Amino acid sequence: MLRFKNPMLLVNAYLDGELDPAATLAFEQQMATDPALAAKCVCLATLQRLLRERLPREAAPPGLRARIEASVGIRCPRVHPCWPALVALIAITATVASGSTGVAFSPGESIPRTTRSSPPHPVTDGATAAGRFLGGVL
Repeated sequence: MLRFKNPMLLVNAYLDGELDPAATLAFEQQMATDPALAAKCVCLATLQRLLRERLPREAAPPGLRARIEASVGIRCPRVHPCWPALVALIAITATVASGSTGVAFSPGESIPRTTRSSPPHPVTDGATAAGRFLGGVL
């Protein structure tokens, strides 16, 4: 069993939840056999609870974060939401895609017969070949 030489130094760490699981278990076992240590824990736990209940939590002064970041040399850029740009991009993409679909599947030949050097081919004849293949459904 792990025993601490001076467990009184660990009371605050125990109450704040800063000990790892093994140290917490060892501290609790030692506290069970040491009434002075248990009394100290109860006393400090009561003090912490009363301080939290009776004293209001104060807000940090304005500009404190900026002063700390400047003194340490950290600059965190503020991230602004870009939802309007994303919505506009989706709308433009949908418009272009639907327009391209309409052009790709429009009736008629894509290449005029006068510029053709070979006879029409069912695979390369575009929408006309597809229309003949599907029996005029398009």
